[in-house]
Amino acid sequence: MPALPSSTSDAASNRTRLAAAIGASADFVTEFSYDNLQRMTGIQQHGVSGGNAVADKRIDLAYNAAGQFSAISRYANIAGTQTDASRFHHKGGSW
Repeated sequence: MPALPSSTSDAASNRTRLAAAIGASADFVTEFSYDNLQRMTGIQQHGVSGGNAVADKRIDLAYNAAGQFSAISRYANIAGTQTDASRFHHKGGSW
């Protein structure tokens, strides 16, 4: 069965929502958030009512005062209370 994606963007052309259906069955919704500088700050994915089972998850992205990417935190739920095993924090210096 083909996957049928649909996408929504904001006025700055940032993708804000991605949803997909597999055949006639809804599959997932992924929502993207941005700060006032158009940097992605969060991603949340969840299932939809009556759709295929999808595990909720959340990713938070952070930036330092210089505007550089500084941290990523992954969670196994939308509320951000179940930390995933992978986290990254950049302490400065070179990559």
